[in-house]
Amino acid sequence: MEKVNGRFLASQSIKTDILIEQNNRIIELLELLLNKGTGNSPVAFCPKCGNQNISKEAEFCAECGSKLN
Repeated sequence: MEKVNGRFLASQSIKTDILIEQNNRIIELLELLLNKGTGNSPVAFCPKCGNQNISKEAEFCAECGSKLN
């Protein structure tokens, strides 16, 4: 981390890594929306918390317990 004007700032590479991670999550969610109902998605995403559940046959979210579909 760098110190600028008395504040610590994350390096550019850390910021880039965070942006890439966020973009990958957005892509996963968009693919889920595109594949909804076609059976192409190997996992189920919770509509309430966004958790990626291992089995698309799961009825309830492993993270928050909400009904998946």
